[in-house]
Amino acid sequence: MQRIKQNMIFTLILIFACLLLLSGCSKKELVNNSITGEILDSEKSEALIDGTYTATSKYYDPRGYGQKITASVHKGIITKVTYEETNAQGTNRLSVPSPKDGWTETDLSLSAIYSKLYTSFIEKQNPSVDSVTGATQTTENFKSLAASVFDDCKTGDTTPKVINDFIWTYTAESPAEDALGYKGKLSITFDNDAITQVVYDEYKDNNLKSSNVLMKQYFASLTKETMQKQTLAPVTVDPVNTPLEAAKYNELLQIIANQRMLFGSV
Repeated sequence: MQRIKQNMIFTLILIFACLLLLSGCSKKELVNNSITGEILDSEKSEALIDGTYTATSKYYDPRGYGQKITASVHKGIITKVTYEETNAQGTNRLSVPSPKDGWTETDLSLSAIYSKLYTSFIEKQNPSVDSVTGATQTTENFKSLAASVFDDCKTGDTTPKVINDFIWTYTAESPAEDALGYKGKLSITFDNDAITQVVYDEYKDNNLKSSNVLMKQYFASLTKETMQKQTLAPVTVDPVNTPLEAAKYNELLQIIANQRMLFGSV
């Protein structure tokens, strides 16, 4: 009997001591992962202000989609992130089946890629998200928008932002062969709004028209004019010398202009 009383006293003392220890410790901050429902340790290192923050891309990307990200901050922690990619017809990229040929974004479904990006942003509590192997372009697009909303999370500015912090290359090919069987191919790289590279050539089977020195020089003059203008406006057409090539080049400029339409209206 005496031993039972001693055990009970010892147990009560132990419980009391544990309560004292717990009362002196602050609860470790946790963040709820709204994607998986798990409770995750937060790597929060900066003060964030409660609110909902949104950013969209300024243009449609080379694949024809505009991006939009929304992040919610609750009690100083990013608790929810959504990401959408929508084409000019209003179709969400998630609803479009991934092509079997030329599909480079790993074997993961697009929703799985998004989930990995969401989770990384929420876990890290900053835009330095982990890249998804094989989904480089999607990851970089996400990071750029995440960086914008994260800056707003720190200032409390909930005004939707339209950003253009992307390096994108648009490519267009002639829809049909010309009378000699050639097609043109034009690639233009933008860094923000600046045109940084223009590449043009014409091909038939495995033959490039630029193998002819004179044609190579002429193509260089076309791309140089676009670089100097820094727009997708038509280049000068010489009605006497090589008007066919210039017309073809201008046609492709217009195709790229149609690809790079404004998206960012939020």
